[in-house]
Amino acid sequence: MEAHLEILEAQALKLSTPERARLAERLIASLDEDVEIEEAWAAEVERRISEIESGRVQMIPADEAIARARESWKHRKQRVTWSESSKTSPTMRRSRTQWSVSSSL
Repeated sequence: MEAHLEILEAQALKLSTPERARLAERLIASLDEDVEIEEAWAAEVERRISEIESGRVQMIPADEAIARARESWKHRKQRVTWSESSKTSPTMRRSRTQWSVSSSL
C-alpha cells in the first residue's frame, strides 16, 4: 500500500497548482462525507425548492433576512438567564428557540 501511495503522491505533485488545490479540497471533503446527512440535505433542498415554486413560501431579500436574524438573536441574548446565587458552576442548555444558562439541568 505504501508504494501505491508514493506513486499517487508523485503523480499528484505533477499537477498544476490549481489542480492540486482542487484535488486537496475534494480529498478533505471526502473525509467528512456522511451519506445519510448528504441525503437528508438533498431532501431538504428539494422540499424548499418545491415550496418556493408552488408559492407556499415567499422569498425575502438577503438584507431583510439578515436584519430579521440579527433582531431575533438580540432578543434571544436578552432571554439568557444567569443564576448568580448558585454555588455550582453554570452549564449551558440549548432549546430549539433559545440558549439558557442554569446551574442545574
